[in-house]
Amino acid sequence: MPRTTFTRQEIQSFAQLSPFELKDKFIQIAQAAQADKPGQKEKSQTQMLNAGRGNPNWVATGPREAFYALGYFALSESRRVWTADNLGGMPELRGSAERFDTFVRRHPDLPGVELLRDCVEYAVERFGFDKDAFVHELTDSTIGDNYPCRTGSSPTPSTSSAATCTTRCSTNGRRPGTCRCSPPRAARPRCATSSTP
Repeated sequence: MPRTTFTRQEIQSFAQLSPFELKDKFIQIAQAAQADKPGQKEKSQTQMLNAGRGNPNWVATGPREAFYALGYFALSESRRVWTADNLGGMPELRGSAERFDTFVRRHPDLPGVELLRDCVEYAVERFGFDKDAFVHELTDSTIGDNYPCRTGSSPTPSTSSAATCTTRCSTNGRRPGTCRCSPPRAARPRCATSSTP
């Protein structure tokens, strides 16, 4: 590995940069290192992943597959309750965890189903969620048959938000309980209202 030409002070200054500024700095360093070398400039065999400001040039396919697998399960739950033409019912809470486990067993080749199963199991174990309630909340949210309301946070997102807040506080050197966190608007519960506008 070649020795760096940067001073300790220059390297320490990188710690003050935002992730976006650091990315730009790395690109400048790479371009400078290649400036006097033969070969195609501005061309590469490999695509650089760039989250950038705005839209990234990549997609996390695994989580999306898990989300779409959840969508298939949610639709099966809706159709289980009621189906007519292209209409379905609102998913039922009771027994949803058992039906989820059955769905996962019956669809082992569905892309994303293993990650979905692992995520549900992790959340139930890590946060102590009631599996029926958690699976139902995921299912009901995915179906999207309720309007959002701002009456506070439902138990599942507030528990996971609190855990995230505690983790971030402790990794930033602050004592747990000294940080204040509130769930983002997207994590707030839905109001039980009609699906029709």
